[in-house]
Amino acid sequence: MARPKISVVIIGKNEERNVTDCLKSVDGWADQIVFVDDFSADRTVELVNQFSRVKVVQRAMEQEGRHRNFGAAQADHDWIMILDCDERATPELLAEIDTLFETRDDRAVAFWVPRKNYIGDYWLRHGGWYPAPHMKLYNRKFFRWKESVYDVVHPGMEFTQPGYRQGPNLSNHLIHHNYKNVEDFIRKTNRLTTLDGIKWYLDGRNMGMGRAFRRTVDRFLRRYVRKEGWKDGYYGFITAVLSGFYELAAYSKLREIRQRGYYLKECGITDEMLAEAPLFAEPSRWRKFMTAVKATPKSWKAAWRNVQGKRCEAEVDILGRLVGPEGVCVDAGGAYGRTMYALAKSARRGRVLGFEPVRFNMSVLKQVKAIFLLNNVTLHKLALGRKSGKIYAVSPVKTTGKVGYALSYLSPKVIPNTECERVDVVTLDGFLEERPLDRLDILICDTEGSELAVLQGAAQTIDKFRPVVMASVEDYRLQRCGDNQSGVAEFFRDKGYGFYSLQDGRLTFVQELKEEANYFFLPEEKSADIIARLNPSAAA
Repeated sequence: MARPKISVVIIGKNEERNVTDCLKSVDGWADQIVFVDDFSADRTVELVNQFSRVKVVQRAMEQEGRHRNFGAAQADHDWIMILDCDERATPELLAEIDTLFETRDDRAVAFWVPRKNYIGDYWLRHGGWYPAPHMKLYNRKFFRWKESVYDVVHPGMEFTQPGYRQGPNLSNHLIHHNYKNVEDFIRKTNRLTTLDGIKWYLDGRNMGMGRAFRRTVDRFLRRYVRKEGWKDGYYGFITAVLSGFYELAAYSKLREIRQRGYYLKECGITDEMLAEAPLFAEPSRWRKFMTAVKATPKSWKAAWRNVQGKRCEAEVDILGRLVGPEGVCVDAGGAYGRTMYALAKSARRGRVLGFEPVRFNMSVLKQVKAIFLLNNVTLHKLALGRKSGKIYAVSPVKTTGKVGYALSYLSPKVIPNTECERVDVVTLDGFLEERPLDRLDILICDTEGSELAVLQGAAQTIDKFRPVVMASVEDYRLQRCGDNQSGVAEFFRDKGYGFYSLQDGRLTFVQELKEEANYFFLPEEKSADIIARLNPSAAA
């Protein structure tokens, strides 16, 4: 069978240093060349236009697999050879492709091509750098790149019709000028680790510092020892070290994405892409086992109650409906995590910041977070108050002799016949000054008496974001800190907030804070929309 017509698809952005040599390597051999430009800011397009047979199309790349499929769709022929700008096709490879179809099995529609990888002018022969084959030649009628939202880099592949398969790897190779020098290696590592961090975040991958450290060491040893990178001398060692560092850098960025939301907007991750991504991964059997081993009976009990909805105030359901999928919430006084759980499940693409000063309660919260893989929750063993410093967290002892950790409160001094713990206290304003947020939708204060202190320490944050606030307002507990219901009411009136309580499952406006209960405080400019959303029949 004679060689069918082949379209070469080249993808690039700001590649004026590489694009000319890449085009020269296939010009005259390819039946068509398509260049997909990601809106280059340098002379890339100008240089490409010097080749009269090249078809230039421009498209912003938001996801690599989709971008490659777009390029293949612009071609006139079904057989596609896809190249990056830093790759060069050798005459030997092109000659092999010319004869490939004489003996090809009709069911083999995709072929991997070896690559000679270079750093500068040095060919990396060992350390896993050669032959390192990549999918480069395929028939677009039977093969495509996966467009999964979390494959922002290194997309997967799939055959679109049953019975078709990959053919044998080709013998001859591409020349791949990976890196101009070590600086270029580090620059590309920085970019790719960001993309991998986003990819891991979107597919819900779970990775802690221990695993990141093991992967870092393993990748270095694999490259340098098992795959004999040491035979490449200086460059063998440097590339092995930087390859190991790749894992640690990607993990560090994954952690920043989860805790701070970094990199997503800069890399073009849209709300639609986040909506398609799972974000919460199914835990492995080992993860489930280790979580069970480390969990305490108390945390299992709390976790089970979270699932069943037991011992959850009716207000928790309202909170779950108030927060959107991208919502950001602060939960002061997390106790056993019932509110935290509801918020995290509702704001699955948002964030929940939990503040809990009591050591035992924090251990329970960590286990609830681990059991349910609440990756959008960040826990802080801190108390919130009106000023920063030190204070005692006091846990009363019940008549049964058990410690009431869920009833813990703050006190400037040790209280006899209780369990006291010296803890750090910060203001929410001060905390967020060092760790700024883009938004805050809900603020919860259930701190067994220090609610007004928390609110006063968050005054600037409330003015800036105008969040919905839910606070437990009970006079006999507020008096522990020298406060009362009138002080809470005055604080919110000054801020332009209205008072609401939950009555028969509906938020109802109240004039005064009289009952000992949980109250919702809504900013006046948002209250009508919120009430209409929660109480549809009251929209009028």
